[in-house]
Amino acid sequence: MHSLQSLKKPIYLIYLPSYFLSFILPIYALKLGSNAIEIGMLFSIFSLFSILMRPFVGRLVDKRGRRTGFIIGLLSYAITRFLFLIGYSYTFIFIARIIQSIAASFCAISVDAMISDVSNIEDRSKNFGEVSQYGNRGSFLGSLIGFTLLFNNIADNPFPIIFGIYFIVSIVAIYFGAR
Repeated sequence: MHSLQSLKKPIYLIYLPSYFLSFILPIYALKLGSNAIEIGMLFSIFSLFSILMRPFVGRLVDKRGRRTGFIIGLLSYAITRFLFLIGYSYTFIFIARIIQSIAASFCAISVDAMISDVSNIEDRSKNFGEVSQYGNRGSFLGSLIGFTLLFNNIADNPFPIIFGIYFIVSIVAIYFGAR
């Protein structure tokens, strides 16, 4: 697992908003004036692009390298966070969800390939579990941050503050991922 140590920080940081976004996305979309069909499309488009992108991403990661795929995923997540930060319409959220799906594809395939590459049969499951645990820990902390800011009425519209924090954290994740 020593060779996977460098994945822990960027995984922890990049997955910070994951659980919070899953919960808050419909509420945020409603706040921006979306209807039920549009909200459903936000979740469907993520799944559709995941299905379409993963074969392409897998080939690219095999040709260009796991690290390259991981960095592309981290950069894509940062773009997503930036769009959530500046976006005040359904269109921004829709585009962000497409890019988020691409980011998830790059990160998941690259990380899974890295874990498989350095693991032997005895510790493969342990390594997958340990890296996954860091993403879940980050998601838990991100939810704690997001809900704390949301429910403590720190501003009339706390979303730019929350998404700003997530964007800054994604930049830090890129830094640790590139190292």
